[in-house]
Amino acid sequence: MVTPLLSPSVVKPNPTRNTARLVGCVRRVLLCSLLSLPAVVPADTLDGRSAEPMAQRVQQQIERWLHQAEQGDATALFNLGQFYRKGVGMPPDRVQAARFYRRAAELGHRAAQFNLGTLYYFDPSGQPDYDQARHWWRQAAEQGDAGAAYQLALLYLNGGDQPADTEQALFWMRKAQAVGHPDATAALGQMQALQSDELIYYTVQLGSFSELGAAQVAGKRFQSRSADVLGGLSIHITSARMKDGKAIYRVHTGQFNDRADADQVCEQLKAHSLKCFVARQ
Repeated sequence: MVTPLLSPSVVKPNPTRNTARLVGCVRRVLLCSLLSLPAVVPADTLDGRSAEPMAQRVQQQIERWLHQAEQGDATALFNLGQFYRKGVGMPPDRVQAARFYRRAAELGHRAAQFNLGTLYYFDPSGQPDYDQARHWWRQAAEQGDAGAAYQLALLYLNGGDQPADTEQALFWMRKAQAVGHPDATAALGQMQALQSDELIYYTVQLGSFSELGAAQVAGKRFQSRSADVLGGLSIHITSARMKDGKAIYRVHTGQFNDRADADQVCEQLKAHSLKCFVARQ
């Protein structure tokens, strides 16, 4: 059973100079942008109240959020992030949205953590920042956010920039199911069915490393040193998470239905002064 990383206790800090500076910089930009808003808004558009000049009402709300944000209020910072992400009277601004989400996320705001991870994953460039997405989705999921747990499970299942980790994927999908994600039950059933259908096979494990890059370098070295033994066998890397939460990366070769075939390859590798052992998958 995988034990998740413990969530740090969230303590609401005193307002920081960085937050005050950020709020001060955007106050002028936000309030100037309100000049482009429509003059009126339907009664049911904002809070169900009677129609008022939209610019005035939004300006008042923004001023409240800015004042609260200067005091280190995580919800106000999150709301400002939402304001920038959606765009009100101006084009959406992902960069500013991420800044406010990050301030709120660092204060432990669960929705901000989820949204920040989502911004990093669904980057317009098409190049997700997997490390940041994984980090912030995990922070939110550990606080019980169903969407974050679900997305984190899919990220582990598909791998992204790392080898797929079925064990972690199942762990977080169960978390998503437990806190009520509407798609988690079906996804979990499919994942478990696929897992039960997998055949038992054997690989030859060549090494274990704490960093993915080191495992990749080692795999290439093993391939070049023992090409005559490995022949057409490919080198592949799998990941696992230890009880302390740290990841390890294992370098394997081959996929054998018969244990004896795997043993034979391992013995040949040992004759080349390479350490190895047969692992059951």
